[in-house]
Amino acid sequence: MWGRNIYHNIGRFLQFQVTVNLSLLLTVAIGSPILAESPFSAVQLLWINLIMDTLACLALATEKPLASVLNGPPFKDDTNLLTPAIWRQILGMTFWNVSVMLIVILIGPSILGLDYVYTTSANDSDESGQNKLRHLTIIFNVFVFLQIYNLTNCRKIGRRDFNILEGIH
Repeated sequence: MWGRNIYHNIGRFLQFQVTVNLSLLLTVAIGSPILAESPFSAVQLLWINLIMDTLACLALATEKPLASVLNGPPFKDDTNLLTPAIWRQILGMTFWNVSVMLIVILIGPSILGLDYVYTTSANDSDESGQNKLRHLTIIFNVFVFLQIYNLTNCRKIGRRDFNILEGIH
């Protein structure tokens, strides 16, 4: 049971990392032309990668085995870690993350009352520059909270594991 759990924990971590990096890549690629600059600064990108790598690795590596890990067949040497079920979850969560980020990028300023011109430099001291900084901060925070949800979601792999909060303590 513990041996199979190690295999599942590696799959969970890979699922989380691929989802985070794919979501980040698409958010930057789509958000940069819209905002006339990257939605994330270099320091924010480093923070996302460092924190998400270390803390997520520790969290997913220490996941205790569930009795359901014994239901499947043993793993062979040539078994792919990223199974079709994991890829479905990666693509589904990436679609969700990018969709939410697009909403925050496109209509976030109007919802939050942050009126600014997209070409305004974020370093300007006027109201428009401050509103752009607030918008970029909100974009970063929304992305981080989406990844916390993603981390919780990565605890379960497969069609039958729906209760992502089971055994959270």
